[in-house]
Parts: sequence; C-alpha cells; structure tokens
Amino acid sequence: MVTAKDLAAIILLMLWYSTPAYVANGLAVILGKNSRPIDNYKVFIDGRRILGDGKTIGGFIGGIMVGFLATIIQLPFRGLILSFALETAIREGISTTVICRIPSLIAATSFSGFLMRGFLLSLGAMLGDLIGSFIKRRLGLERGAPCIPLDQLDFIIVALLIGSLVTPIPLQYILVFLAVTFIAHITANFIAYKLGAKNRFP
Repeated sequence: MVTAKDLAAIILLMLWYSTPAYVANGLAVILGKNSRPIDNYKVFIDGRRILGDGKTIGGFIGGIMVGFLATIIQLPFRGLILSFALETAIREGISTTVICRIPSLIAATSFSGFLMRGFLLSLGAMLGDLIGSFIKRRLGLERGAPCIPLDQLDFIIVALLIGSLVTPIPLQYILVFLAVTFIAHITANFIAYKLGAKNRFP
C-alpha cells in the first residue's frame, strides 16, 4: 500500500527527474520570439496550419538547449541530492520499493546516462508541445485557445516516455506525476487569472 510519505517522495523524485523538461517547455516561448515558424506557414490537408505561428525554430532549438543546460546545472549536485534523499527516505520510513528507485531517478546509471536523459527529456518536451499544437489545429482551435488536458500534459507525457529510454519509470509514478502536473498547471493559471496576469481561465 502506498502511503502519503511514499507519494510525497515520488512527487519530489519526479520533479528532480523532470526538471529539464519543465525548463525547456517554460522558456521555449520566450526564446522563440521573432523566429520563423517550424511549419514555414504551410497548411495541412484539412486547410489549417500544420502547427501555427507559436511553434518556431528558435523556440524548439532554444528549448532543447536550455533544458540541457538545466541538466548540466543538476549534474554536480546529483551525488549530494542522492545521499540526502536516501538518508531522508530511510529516516522517514519510505517503502523499500520507492527507495530502490531513488538512485536511478536522481543520478541515472552513469555520467553519460544522466546527460543523455536530460537531452531526451528536453527533446521530448519540445516534441510533445509540437504534437499538442498539431492536434489543436486539427480540432480547429486557434493559437492560445484552451484545450484541457492537452495544454497541461502534452509536453510532459512525451518527455517522460522518451526519458524512460534511459531511466525506466514505473507507470504509477508517471500517473501520479501527471495528476500533480495537471493540478499545478490549472492552479497556477487560476491564480494568474485572479491576479489579472491572464485575461481568461483556463
């Protein structure tokens, strides 16, 4: 049986694991300003744009680069984080099944494996974002139009799937983290709307 402490440990582990994907997705929009659209303004067979103006070459490449940069920043801290996580997990009585996953989720299998995982997570986040935009265009939704839960989960689903090629993740970990990501995203948008930073919700 999964306890509340186990769930908290899983969420924290997945936050560390997914940092490159979040950084890539979060900064791609900023880095992609004034860059050429990936679809080069072309339309699909349905007469609608393939992706739209929001998905640019600069954003795609820039997102991957900053995501990988986040991985490099994480790299020298993985040993310290690993030791702290193991000590804390044992002290707090986290289940053995979760503890056994800590080394691979935090430090990967090797130095090169950690870097490769970060790159794949960043790439996956960008690909997931493109897939989400492609689906929204096929649904007839314009750029910026809400589409729940696609807007909240497209990038992280693909990122986790591709990242799993280096570090396999249990399905229950993925489901827990998707739920947390969805709730966090909706909550952040609601707060931004209430503060006037966004003109609509969701």
